[in-house]
Amino acid sequence: MALGKRVRVWTRNKLSEDAMGEPVWDWDYLDVENVLVRPLQGSEDRQTDAARSLRPDEISVEFRLAFPKTYRGPKLAHARISLIDAPWSMDIDNPDDALLVAGYPQPEDPCPTQWNMLVEVGRKDG
Repeated sequence: MALGKRVRVWTRNKLSEDAMGEPVWDWDYLDVENVLVRPLQGSEDRQTDAARSLRPDEISVEFRLAFPKTYRGPKLAHARISLIDAPWSMDIDNPDDALLVAGYPQPEDPCPTQWNMLVEVGRKDG
Protein backbone atom coordinates (compact mmCIF):
# COMPACT_ATOMS: atom_id res chain seq x y z
CA MET A 1 0.00 0.00 0.00
CA ALA A 2 1.46 3.35 -1.04
CA LEU A 3 0.94 6.22 1.40
CA GLY A 4 3.06 8.80 -0.33
CA LYS A 5 2.95 10.91 -3.46
CA ARG A 6 4.66 10.60 -6.82
CA VAL A 7 7.53 13.01 -7.49
CA ARG A 8 9.77 13.64 -10.48
CA VAL A 9 13.52 13.75 -9.81
CA TRP A 10 15.43 15.85 -12.36
CA THR A 11 19.16 15.36 -12.82
CA ARG A 12 21.38 17.07 -15.34
CA ASN A 13 24.37 16.26 -17.51
CA LYS A 14 26.63 18.88 -19.02
CA LEU A 15 26.38 18.78 -22.82
CA SER A 16 28.72 21.61 -23.73
CA GLU A 17 29.35 25.28 -23.13
CA ASP A 18 27.77 28.24 -24.89
CA ALA A 19 29.68 31.11 -26.52
CA MET A 20 30.04 32.83 -23.14
CA GLY A 21 31.49 29.73 -21.48
CA GLU A 22 28.31 28.91 -19.55
CA PRO A 23 27.32 25.24 -19.29
CA VAL A 24 24.54 23.84 -21.48
CA TRP A 25 22.63 21.15 -19.59
CA ASP A 26 20.61 18.13 -20.69
CA TRP A 27 17.96 17.12 -18.15
CA ASP A 28 16.81 13.57 -17.42
CA TYR A 29 14.06 12.59 -15.02
CA LEU A 30 12.88 9.64 -12.99
CA ASP A 31 9.41 9.40 -11.43
CA VAL A 32 9.45 8.02 -7.89
CA GLU A 33 6.38 6.60 -6.13
CA ASN A 34 5.48 6.61 -2.44
CA VAL A 35 7.41 9.71 -1.34
CA LEU A 36 6.09 11.38 1.80
CA VAL A 37 5.67 15.14 1.25
CA ARG A 38 5.50 17.53 4.17
CA PRO A 39 5.11 21.27 3.59
CA LEU A 40 7.00 23.35 6.15
CA GLN A 41 5.47 26.31 7.88
CA GLY A 42 7.52 29.46 8.63
CA SER A 43 9.48 28.63 11.79
CA GLU A 44 9.85 24.95 10.85
CA ASP A 45 12.38 25.99 8.22
CA ARG A 46 14.51 27.36 11.07
CA GLN A 47 16.40 29.84 8.90
CA THR A 48 18.87 30.58 11.68
CA ASP A 49 22.56 31.06 11.05
CA ALA A 50 23.12 27.43 12.07
CA ALA A 51 20.49 26.16 9.61
CA ARG A 52 21.88 28.33 6.81
CA SER A 53 25.37 26.97 7.43
CA LEU A 54 23.98 23.52 6.65
CA ARG A 55 22.52 24.92 3.42
CA PRO A 56 25.41 26.78 1.78
CA ASP A 57 23.40 26.96 -1.45
CA GLU A 58 20.98 29.42 0.26
CA ILE A 59 17.86 27.42 -0.60
CA SER A 60 14.79 28.48 1.36
CA VAL A 61 13.32 25.09 2.27
CA GLU A 62 9.59 24.72 1.61
CA PHE A 63 9.09 20.94 1.84
CA ARG A 64 10.64 17.97 3.58
CA LEU A 65 10.38 14.73 1.56
CA ALA A 66 10.93 11.20 2.80
CA PHE A 67 12.12 8.86 0.05
CA PRO A 68 11.32 5.15 0.24
CA LYS A 69 14.00 2.51 0.76
CA THR A 70 13.18 1.23 -2.73
CA TYR A 71 14.65 4.39 -4.34
CA ARG A 72 17.58 3.39 -6.56
CA GLY A 73 17.86 6.52 -8.67
CA PRO A 74 20.70 8.99 -8.99
CA LYS A 75 22.17 10.86 -6.02
CA LEU A 76 19.99 13.80 -5.10
CA ALA A 77 22.66 16.44 -4.47
CA HIS A 78 22.16 19.25 -7.03
CA ALA A 79 18.96 17.59 -8.31
CA ARG A 80 15.55 19.22 -8.74
CA ILE A 81 12.22 17.73 -7.74
CA SER A 82 8.71 18.30 -9.10
CA LEU A 83 5.73 17.34 -6.95
CA ILE A 84 3.41 15.42 -9.28
CA ASP A 85 0.60 14.00 -7.13
CA ALA A 86 0.28 17.02 -4.88
CA PRO A 87 -2.02 20.03 -4.78
CA TRP A 88 0.83 22.51 -5.35
CA SER A 89 1.07 24.34 -8.64
CA MET A 90 4.14 23.60 -10.73
CA ASP A 91 4.92 22.61 -14.29
CA ILE A 92 6.11 19.03 -13.81
CA ASP A 93 7.57 18.88 -17.32
CA ASN A 94 9.92 21.83 -16.78
CA PRO A 95 13.03 21.35 -14.63
CA ASP A 96 13.32 25.14 -14.29
CA ASP A 97 10.04 25.14 -12.35
CA ALA A 98 11.09 22.27 -10.06
CA LEU A 99 12.22 22.64 -6.45
CA LEU A 100 15.94 22.62 -5.67
CA VAL A 101 17.41 19.98 -3.37
CA ALA A 102 19.25 21.45 -0.38
CA GLY A 103 22.47 19.79 0.71
CA TYR A 104 23.56 16.22 0.14
CA PRO A 105 20.79 13.79 1.17
CA GLN A 106 21.98 10.32 2.13
CA PRO A 107 20.02 7.19 3.14
CA GLU A 108 19.99 6.46 6.86
CA ASP A 109 20.87 2.95 7.96
CA PRO A 110 19.46 1.32 10.01
CA CYS A 111 16.00 2.74 9.56
CA PRO A 112 12.95 0.78 10.78
CA THR A 113 10.41 2.41 8.44
CA GLN A 114 9.73 2.18 4.68
CA TRP A 115 11.42 5.58 4.20
CA ASN A 116 15.11 6.07 4.89
CA MET A 117 16.14 9.35 3.28
CA LEU A 118 14.98 12.85 4.19
CA VAL A 119 15.31 15.47 1.46
CA GLU A 120 14.72 19.19 1.92
CA VAL A 121 13.61 21.11 -1.17
CA GLY A 122 12.73 24.71 -1.91
CA ARG A 123 13.59 27.81 -3.89
CA LYS A 124 16.80 29.79 -4.15
CA ASP A 125 16.84 33.12 -2.35
CA GLY A 126 18.17 36.11 -4.18
